[in-house]
Amino acid sequence: MDETVAEFIKRTILKIPMTEMMTILKAWDFLPENQLQTVNFRQRKESLVQDLVLLCENKRASLRDAALLDIICFFSVFSSLRCLLPSSGGNRLWSLRTQAPGPDFSGSVHGSVIVSL
Repeated sequence: MDETVAEFIKRTILKIPMTEMMTILKAWDFLPENQLQTVNFRQRKESLVQDLVLLCENKRASLRDAALLDIICFFSVFSSLRCLLPSSGGNRLWSLRTQAPGPDFSGSVHGSVIVSL
């Protein structure tokens, strides 16, 4: 894996709140769940990031993989993402559905974006 890709993944993971970390990594679907289960998510965030970047290096993450993580992170952290679903068809299409934030949340979908990488 290229040094630039490793740095991109590192910076993206550092933006993810610890409370959302597992959810976002599962939504990314790059690292298998059995690998994620071997990671200690209770350690300091800097150590966690090093472990995750190492797993990505071993799996030879590409710039496309890193960009997808960044997109998922952006939508989940900064756009009140409530539902991220892989689209059918087996390719890298994701349906991002945002819902209205607030205490009177009714559960209705207010918008959606399709991301293709």
